Amino acid sequence: MPMDDPYYAVKEDVESALAKAQQLHTNLKRLVSSRSKSPSFSSSGPTNTNNSSNNNTAKELAWTQSELQSAIEAIQADLGDVSAAVRIVAADPRRFGVDAAEVAQRTEFVARVRRHIDEYAATVAASRAPVLMAPPVMTHPPANSNLKKATPKPSRAESNSNNNSNNNGNNADMFIGREQGMQQQIMRQQDEQLVGVMSTVGTLKEVAIVMNQELDDQTALLQDLDVQVESTQGKMDMGMKRLKDFIQANADTKQQWTICCLIVALVALLVIVFSI
Repeated sequence: MPMDDPYYAVKEDVESALAKAQQLHTNLKRLVSSRSKSPSFSSSGPTNTNNSSNNNTAKELAWTQSELQSAIEAIQADLGDVSAAVRIVAADPRRFGVDAAEVAQRTEFVARVRRHIDEYAATVAASRAPVLMAPPVMTHPPANSNLKKATPKPSRAESNSNNNSNNNGNNADMFIGREQGMQQQIMRQQDEQLVGVMSTVGTLKEVAIVMNQELDDQTALLQDLDVQVESTQGKMDMGMKRLKDFIQANADTKQQWTICCLIVALVALLVIVFSI
């Protein structure tokens, strides 16, 4: 497998997503079959236990439909990348080190995945179709054929079944409404967090401005100190030069002895003056 082959970069993701979608598809078919066989559609009429079971089934059905639809859309997006990768390889097989058989195999993989997602999409669409009740069949003709036919009233079982269908639809709407409310609450929380982040960023900006001003002030002080150091260095150089000149001028031994003798004579004169 060449390292620069774009096909393998997305094939694994597509296969993983397809496996998840297949599980959701199997679960959706089971739920649709369970809904069609629900006791609430029987002639004996629903019970409280059946109503609770149907409500749970409706919630699970709505969730499975939503998840499978999302999985189908994700696979379609990845499948577009795989198709583009196959076209790239087919345009220049030698670059990626593949032959015609490998290109055909990859093309078949794309077609197979597309058939699967078409099947899953059809199942989702069929599961969202309303469940239609078959009209009651009259097994006995009316006793008097000359009587005017009256409009048949719905039986108790039919009324209960229609009520259960409405309840299932309402429960699904309530479930979707709750999901939308949760999403809106999450979005509001995210907005509040963004406001906090923006406030923090503004505070950091102000701190950065103050630090920049402090750095400018410190830079000006350092420049003044540099000027003073240079001035002091010049004065020290001049003092050292004068000191060297003085040392060189007094380096003669005779001059030093003469100075010493003059100091001794001065001291002697002072002593004589103070002793009189």
